[in-house]
Amino acid sequence: MKNILLMISSEKDRDLISKYLGNKHTVLIADNSDDKENTIIDDTSFDILITDIQSLSVQRGRVKSLKECSSPFRVPVLLTGVSKKNKYEIDFFKDIVDEVLFFPLSSAELNIRLESLFRIINLQKKAVVDPLTGVFRREHIVKRGREELSRMKRSSKKTSFGLIMLDIDYFKEINDSYGHHEGDKVLKEFSLRMQRCLREYDIIGRYGGEEFLILLPDTDEEGTKRAAERLQNEIISEPFYINNNEIALSASFGITSCDEPDEKIQDFIKQADNALYEAKNNGRNQIVLDKCTLKKFD
Repeated sequence: MKNILLMISSEKDRDLISKYLGNKHTVLIADNSDDKENTIIDDTSFDILITDIQSLSVQRGRVKSLKECSSPFRVPVLLTGVSKKNKYEIDFFKDIVDEVLFFPLSSAELNIRLESLFRIINLQKKAVVDPLTGVFRREHIVKRGREELSRMKRSSKKTSFGLIMLDIDYFKEINDSYGHHEGDKVLKEFSLRMQRCLREYDIIGRYGGEEFLILLPDTDEEGTKRAAERLQNEIISEPFYINNNEIALSASFGITSCDEPDEKIQDFIKQADNALYEAKNNGRNQIVLDKCTLKKFD
């Protein structure tokens, strides 16, 4: 079931589309859709936006920004309120709109357009999500880092975000002893444990084979340290199991925080990666911040 946001100026059309959607999807209604101060579309908790020309004309800037920075996927936009005789009306929105629902409105036509948008969503998911672990691919996590820097630059207040680079210690031994199939199971469980102790809006990606990168929005150096400690405790607090055998795992962490939006994301990733390298060289199973060991578990 998808969350669909309706930003329709006509109450009649809004009610009709809601009726057509029925119970197959969760319908969200944008309040005061003709209000320039409307901020509901800044919330990316919906999967598809259905809007009309009048509302989109007012909210064009916000919708364009939403599509450029929406997370984790580019939100598809379905435009309605267009007559086939006046197709030229959509030219101004062709860089925003993914599908057009022409008048007169019909349930069949709506379902056809939605199916097309669902395909877009599925293709996006395949492009950005690592199929094994269910977290983001390397390319997308780096892209999200750039977006976070862009968001910081636009913000009127001073903010920062944390980066955690972590690597499972001695993971090659698991693959060598039990095979890659069992190693893949461990990676899946490892990813689930990390997601359990992160916030809903934290961003996690698989950066390499058993290496992960985590972005922590609105998090300073101290908050990044605490997040890394939670992750480390989550990993070592209980064993992993392979063929009913208990396997004790640990991880090495390199962390940094970013409060300079004019810098490049790769520079901050390199800082975290250098700290990770030091953690591994110093005996693993520890957290290192820019050459300063914060915590080590014996």
